[in-house]
Amino acid sequence: MTRVLELLVSLLIVAALVVGVGALLPDHGHVERTVEVSSPVRQIFDAANTLRRFPEWSPERRLDPQLHMTYDGKRNGPGAVVNWNGNETVGKGKLEIVSSDEDSQVRMAVENDFTGTNKFYTITLNPSENGKTTKIVWAYDVDYGWDLKSRYAGLYIHGKPDANVQTAVSNAAELKAGDHDEDGNLIVDGKVKARLSYSGLALVTEYAGSPAALPLLRLQEKAFAETHGYLYSEMNGGRFWDEISATSEEGENTYKVYLPVEP
Repeated sequence: MTRVLELLVSLLIVAALVVGVGALLPDHGHVERTVEVSSPVRQIFDAANTLRRFPEWSPERRLDPQLHMTYDGKRNGPGAVVNWNGNETVGKGKLEIVSSDEDSQVRMAVENDFTGTNKFYTITLNPSENGKTTKIVWAYDVDYGWDLKSRYAGLYIHGKPDANVQTAVSNAAELKAGDHDEDGNLIVDGKVKARLSYSGLALVTEYAGSPAALPLLRLQEKAFAETHGYLYSEMNGGRFWDEISATSEEGENTYKVYLPVEP
């Protein structure tokens, strides 16, 4: 009888330790990886703000080349959705863009078999002072709450979740808009070239300096448009457009910022 009581007491002590340690473990997990690429921030943002390019950076596609994907919702921005169904290693999952801040950040809700709830990817873009490179910060966040099993599983966040983030940011660093000729035209195939242009009315601001100030210029153009009664839209063809119009010998760029408007 004494030995049974000793065994029960030992089990209670172990259980108390498990609960006590679990309660002290973090209820939230976070990992992030960073890479710097020689691409303008707009190019990276456009690639991240649509899930139609998911196959190019997806860690799931790397693990299962035959991954089956379907798209729902919008093509770009909040509401864009991709669902996937893969092999035993990948399983089923879903990504949905829940918010995006132009040329700055894209946030995606993640549904997969990883432990935890409220799982998100957050892609933050930081352009360099000269605008020639962009730092991509890819983060993964997850909540464990008071689920002790999830909290213990969270100790392995630097396993597969971390590996997925590393694969995603590495693949994102290789995303390209395509090669351009000396006139800035996109080379589609051989002699076939393309160029985006706008022939309507637009507010134009010219600025020389760091691209970090471009968001402020866009706000100033919006304020001017609202003050003077111009109608504008930041969706589709009415979005802001920036272009480098000149580069000094010191490497400083001059930008033109356009806001399409209606009189």
